[in-house]
Amino acid sequence: MKTISNLSDNQLTNKIQNLLNGNFKKCNILNSLVSETISLECNWNGCEYTTHIYLEKISNPKYKYQITVGTDSFPYSEEGIKQAVDYINY
Repeated sequence: MKTISNLSDNQLTNKIQNLLNGNFKKCNILNSLVSETISLECNWNGCEYTTHIYLEKISNPKYKYQITVGTDSFPYSEEGIKQAVDYINY
């Protein structure tokens, strides 16, 4: 199945999971710690665009991080990663 990004679901899942292993730095705009950013070239019905993905450390008793995709966010959990991958690729 053709995806919107140039990555398979497994490749994208691994990239998101690997963000947790990288360095986090202070973002003055968000006033929080954020991971490095993944930038993906995407194509949806001939419209080409770049999607940016990063993790943000949050104060939530249930989740320590959220996955940010553009302007949308998902909890860093197995289900949240699946939702983010589906959001990006479909």
